[in-house]
Amino acid sequence: MTSLNGGIYTVASATATSFKIGVNTSAFGTFSGTGRVAKCADSPTDCDVTVTTSTTHGFAANAWVHVENTVGFNSLNGGTYQVAASPTATTLKLLGSAGGGGGAWTSGGQLYCTLYKCPWYRFDNNDGNTSTFITLPLTNCVTERVLSHKYDDTLASNPDYAGYMYPETPVNCVAQQMVPLTSDKTALTATVNAMTAAGSTAGQIGLAWAWYAISPNFNTLWPASSAAAYHAVNTIKAVILMTDGQFNTQYFNGVIAKDSYNANGNSYNGNSSNGDSTTQATTLCTNIKASGGPDDNTQLFTVGFDIGDSSAASVAARTFLNGCATDDPHFYLAITDDDGASLTAAFQAIAKNLSDLRLSK
Repeated sequence: MTSLNGGIYTVASATATSFKIGVNTSAFGTFSGTGRVAKCADSPTDCDVTVTTSTTHGFAANAWVHVENTVGFNSLNGGTYQVAASPTATTLKLLGSAGGGGGAWTSGGQLYCTLYKCPWYRFDNNDGNTSTFITLPLTNCVTERVLSHKYDDTLASNPDYAGYMYPETPVNCVAQQMVPLTSDKTALTATVNAMTAAGSTAGQIGLAWAWYAISPNFNTLWPASSAAAYHAVNTIKAVILMTDGQFNTQYFNGVIAKDSYNANGNSYNGNSSNGDSTTQATTLCTNIKASGGPDDNTQLFTVGFDIGDSSAASVAARTFLNGCATDDPHFYLAITDDDGASLTAAFQAIAKNLSDLRLSK
């Protein structure tokens, strides 16, 4: 008779040890096992859980909160509920929680806000159904910056370091942290080897963080200052962008934007305020090449991988990468191969280019 679980019923014909709840049981199997009932506080419309918090919670009526880590009332965990009217400083009622389930509450539990930049984010899925909302957890991955410094290397105050990220699946947030500038080849190789390919291509984000890695303005963000000043003596700054050039994903409030190519009914948000991924990357290319002012020492190399055919996508990718590079000699093509020989050749050529430039300076 498991379909009774979670229901709210009005009692009738009660005796000391029995009562009716007005349910047609003809479709039920025979009851077995155990069960429990709990009396609602006042009426069938007041069966929702009232939470008492250890400190002032700060939630107003109609706010949405996300619940995690309760012991007892386990069915609340993972749920997002609207706050009922008239919360007090340390109590609130969770609309739709209907008794909590999972046994009596014994300990623990956290309530989280669900606005952008909160540990959980509740948003309209933009699938044409205005009642379809999704709540996703915050990760330690980033999306593009959207405020006044979205296309420069100014280290603005937190939280404008980067956009927050709420991926639909954890695999879309890589576990490896970004490695600041280093000559430790072993550490760099280990980090790359630990990565796996997943998700889509938000190339503008990788390009931006390559710039931040060589920018002296971002030095305080890294464990140790590593980037020399622009125009430092005996210093060449270089960014290398290796990609198939088919950037296709941008974000809105940390969730894949509706105008991304893969917004196909999965979790996605409104249209990006920055424009599409390639447009963002094109602006970043222009600004990277101009960083440091006139006669700067920043070189921008691009390597196009597997875009040698005549398809429209490959032609567009080559056009973008050629324009992104400092000039034509800074753009390389790598054909598809099994052993990486063409990529190796491209990066060896870039190394020689940098060495020759250093000698000439």
